[in-house]
Amino acid sequence: MKKTVLIMGILLGTMMILAACNSDEVVQVGDTVSVEYTGRLAADGRVFDSSEGRAPLTFVAGVGQMIPGFDAAVLGMALNEEITVEIPAEDAYGEMSFPDPANPDEYLIPPNSDLIFDIKVVDIQRP
Repeated sequence: MKKTVLIMGILLGTMMILAACNSDEVVQVGDTVSVEYTGRLAADGRVFDSSEGRAPLTFVAGVGQMIPGFDAAVLGMALNEEITVEIPAEDAYGEMSFPDPANPDEYLIPPNSDLIFDIKVVDIQRP
């Protein structure tokens, strides 16, 4: 199952996701979740990071370990669910930028960049 989600903004750091699923089957705040992902710049589609060829990214959902838009997108996802989410700059890295280590005159992520992530949940562990 693949969905496309647009994060328009996050009210008070949370996003409600309505799902007709048993809550035990979806990512909840405090779960340790592992995801496969690819991150692209919305402006030109250039990939800036990916878990491809590496271990999945593992983090505790909903506690601020990830950028707000990524955290919000994962909450409510089911195991093996795939989504594409567009995250506005204010729910991503905002004014921060990340230079390209291979070319210091370029950015991996320019300031105020909207981002697109393809995300697949591959593991959910309850605390």
